[in-house]
Amino acid sequence: MSEGYAVRRLTPSDVARYVELRREMLLDTPVAFLGDPSDDECLDPAVMSARLAGEESAVFCAVDGADALCAVAGLYRETRAKMRHR
Repeated sequence: MSEGYAVRRLTPSDVARYVELRREMLLDTPVAFLGDPSDDECLDPAVMSARLAGEESAVFCAVDGADALCAVAGLYRETRAKMRHR
């Protein structure tokens, strides 16, 4: 791709780049996140690799022409029975 952005779903092979971007986002805009760099579980590559491989959540990213991750949006399906419908 030579210009613009493409949106794609992240896979476990993207985990290192995602964790790096996540840390940068937490430091840049801390009020946008529940976690913070000292305790955010999404900064753990093992946790994120499992999430990216799973069916209950998805993280989508915008990538530029050089395949750099530029923006992300995550979706998480609640697993607790009383919360699944929300």
